[in-house]
Amino acid sequence: MDYLNKADLRHRLMADRNSLTPEDTAKKSKKISQSLINTFDFKAFKIVHCYLSLAKEVNTQFILEAIRNVNSSIKICVPIISGQGLIHSFITPRTSFIKNLYGIPEPRQIKPVDTKLINLVIIPVLGFDSSGNRLGYGKGYYDKFLSKLTSNTTKVGLSFQINHIKEEIPAEQYDVPLDYVLTEERTYKFIL
Repeated sequence: MDYLNKADLRHRLMADRNSLTPEDTAKKSKKISQSLINTFDFKAFKIVHCYLSLAKEVNTQFILEAIRNVNSSIKICVPIISGQGLIHSFITPRTSFIKNLYGIPEPRQIKPVDTKLINLVIIPVLGFDSSGNRLGYGKGYYDKFLSKLTSNTTKVGLSFQINHIKEEIPAEQYDVPLDYVLTEERTYKFIL
């Protein structure tokens, strides 16, 4: 792949991802969910941060159900877009949601989270390379958030294998690499 810039790369990766059928997306998302449960010891985690997915992203509904089945005492929080950044709120199976202007579900009632207590962060990845660099949607929300986490927080991206990039993604100074990326085909580990 020879791209001039991140915008061109995003456009191509979104087209690739959008070529997946809803059935493909669901099937691959279930595999990724199972891989996540098999890779990490969720009984050791107290607070997990997980994005709420859009239609063509890895479906996190499967993930949230699987996490709760493994550890019913775990606390789950989700991001909420606020200005140029993210705030975070705990959710439960009874939480009601509204969609923001991007169509992303967000809890109606905010129950604030101290991000320094989060053990695991699960984020959407539009594209990723073999060094753990990720390509998001270009707004920088997650880079700002990830840069504020403690070194003990595990950072996991979810992506479809179709969006693995063989070349290195050009990283900016504010980009935060991931510890892992999970796809339906394999788990990529970037930390030592």
